[in-house]
Amino acid sequence: MILAYQTLNLTETFGGAVTKFKNPAVANLALVFLADSTGRNDWYTVNTLFTKSDSGAFSIRGFPPLPKRFAMFVRDRWSNKSDTIIKTLTPLEESMLDKSKFRELRLPTDNWQGHTFSGIIHPMTMLWDNIWNNGGNVFHTIPNSGIPSWFTFDLGAKYAFSRFKFYHRAGTNGDLYNNADVKRFEIWGSNNPNADGSWASWDSIGTFESFKPSGLPLGQVSAEDIQFARVDGEDFDFPLGAGAYRYLRVKILQVWGTPQMFYISEFTFWGSPRP
Repeated sequence: MILAYQTLNLTETFGGAVTKFKNPAVANLALVFLADSTGRNDWYTVNTLFTKSDSGAFSIRGFPPLPKRFAMFVRDRWSNKSDTIIKTLTPLEESMLDKSKFRELRLPTDNWQGHTFSGIIHPMTMLWDNIWNNGGNVFHTIPNSGIPSWFTFDLGAKYAFSRFKFYHRAGTNGDLYNNADVKRFEIWGSNNPNADGSWASWDSIGTFESFKPSGLPLGQVSAEDIQFARVDGEDFDFPLGAGAYRYLRVKILQVWGTPQMFYISEFTFWGSPRP
């Protein structure tokens, strides 16, 4: 617990605060994030991350770009608590992108075809239908369609990006952090994609990897994993100065299991419009 506490460093991020942590003992820990509601030590718990992972990041969001006091401490499974870090931070300004403007873009070499199961096709458009924590509302590619593979969509306007949420498929517990659940992926941006589907007109924005709080073996998940991945959604920050784009291309590099397909429940993006 103390070793993990010593690695915490609260910093501002888009819409809130974030910390990276290391857990060299791979202990069962709770990282508790607090905020001061009045500025006079009226603290409340914003969120708690239960983890056994050896490292990771934990953020809280939804705060306006105004100075606010944040705090964090670490608790072990016997309810012992570390000291508390307290910092005044100003979250960075952002707004959620309007999903009603998103459109599927089918380019040569893209993997856009939705798999049919339970009598329903599961196309790319389910990525922005504002429905998650639901096993059926997912973009699910057809079996044996390949990994790595990629798909493209139009945001309807040009944006500079701050962060995004990636929601895992609800399904059964065996689908989470397993099978065709996405583990590692890249996001690319363009303002004038080549019609032939080549990569020459695309800029790399970043490579991202899914985090499993429990650190449990493949095929096993905890209640905290389910809350983190299906309900709350994983938070990822875009690199600062990544550029502004209208079109995004997501390249799936690896899934948690072995199937040659992938499924994703929802994407939500934040940023600011650009001319």
